[in-house]
Amino acid sequence: MAYKDVISALSPDFWWELNGDETDSADSLDSDGGTDPSWVASIVPAVSGTHECGDYNGSSSLTQLPTSSDLIGNTTTYEKSISLWFYADTIDTNGNGRVIWGEGATQNSLSIYVYDDSGTDRLYFCVAEDSGSAIDYVSTPISVGTLYHVGATLDCNTGEMHLYLNGSLVGSKTGGLSIGSDFAAHSGGNGFGGADYSSGLINHNGDNNTGYFDGRIADIAYWGEQSVLGESDFDSIYQAGVAAVEFEQEGFRWRSDDGDEDAATWLQAQDVNLARGKNQNTRLRVLVDATGNPPSRTATLQFRKVGDPDSEWETVS
Repeated sequence: MAYKDVISALSPDFWWELNGDETDSADSLDSDGGTDPSWVASIVPAVSGTHECGDYNGSSSLTQLPTSSDLIGNTTTYEKSISLWFYADTIDTNGNGRVIWGEGATQNSLSIYVYDDSGTDRLYFCVAEDSGSAIDYVSTPISVGTLYHVGATLDCNTGEMHLYLNGSLVGSKTGGLSIGSDFAAHSGGNGFGGADYSSGLINHNGDNNTGYFDGRIADIAYWGEQSVLGESDFDSIYQAGVAAVEFEQEGFRWRSDDGDEDAATWLQAQDVNLARGKNQNTRLRVLVDATGNPPSRTATLQFRKVGDPDSEWETVS
């Protein structure tokens, strides 16, 4: 199933593709302010080339969202699910965390942010009430310069919150939440790339989180009341999102090891096999076509005896 079809089938209440016009694809809510990020090619491989995403500068870029009872929690809520993609350029303790997604303020807040925890870069999903007197969070190590898909769920009915990374569960809090059996209403703003409130949000340490995100954010989907996604849902989103990453061998050609890259002698025409004796250094050039916006990949080379179709392939180490 195509990426957009996977998201649509899960019926999010809100869905921002961040394609340059800040339009909610669920036709329910648009952005209404903030300092726009730069609009660049999407980091989601499945839509790269057809969509954009926001490149936030880490100092002032912020996408603000208008008031909505389904989103900002004008009333008590019990369940929430969030799906998004991000790529961090820097992670530090600036502002007590760099906000990817945030709703609420310093009284009651829910946020997803990156943080340098004593030299370890981490992703946090945090909910807090009563000015930080009640805090629940889960976190996982991450790396700068790496594409991630994030899934986060809050279920006050069961007393659980879960964090998923690239379709897999990486952190949970179970057995009851400090915030109690519901997430209290909040009057603060909502947005991505920073805290849409001057005093910030509440982080896992109980500090005010005012940091702006430095990096790219893409394709945010949000499910409000009575919507708790599971690992299979987030895995489907992730797998569909990277499905456009394809590597296809377009050609190969052999050459001798008798010179540098420009001067070495070609041994065969392109795409013609070569029989070579033992102890003869040989170079192989392979042309690979990579579609989408691929992460790095590792290629494995194998060989077997000429004229013996039953011989086993041996991996070149």
